[in-house]
Amino acid sequence: MTIDDSWYEIVDGQNLEQGDLIGQCPVYIPEYSTSIVEEPEAEKNLTYAITAKEYTYDVVIMTQSCDLGNGKVQSVVLCAYWSLDEMISQNEKLRPKKMQEKIRQGYLPNLYMLNKCTLKERAQGIQIIDFRMVFTVPHDFLRQFAGFQGKRLRLRSPYKEKMSQAFGSFFARVGLPKDIPSFA
Repeated sequence: MTIDDSWYEIVDGQNLEQGDLIGQCPVYIPEYSTSIVEEPEAEKNLTYAITAKEYTYDVVIMTQSCDLGNGKVQSVVLCAYWSLDEMISQNEKLRPKKMQEKIRQGYLPNLYMLNKCTLKERAQGIQIIDFRMVFTVPHDFLRQFAGFQGKRLRLRSPYKEKMSQAFGSFFARVGLPKDIPSFA
């Protein structure tokens, strides 16, 4: 009996699940400008203006599949990812194999490594998710955008759950003012 150990499957259409990889997704990041206006004999008023810049990222869906499938969300949580080579070109500290091994083992909590994909239609090398690059987009928009893309990759179980656990651990981490001293 052969065990299928592929991390990925190829999907098509508008159905979304946690672990779907969406290429070149537009995200809008608001830019706020604020000022405090003080008028004599009046209260302070905060005025603000909001503009947004459009960016394009390869993203992975972090929102739980059950919430997506049951229509329980209006917005979908996404994280940006890059190929390992792109990450190294952005950050030379990641070039040593020792650092890449730290990412693989989960010792750099904001970075998560996805295995290479060997499926012929969508082969790709190792990818790195940056949990600090979090975005939301409207669910309806993302469904249409994903459907327009055609065939795309989806992480299979249990790999998407492991990614989700790492994402949750990144946000749930606690920095103690004083930890238990080392036994070494």
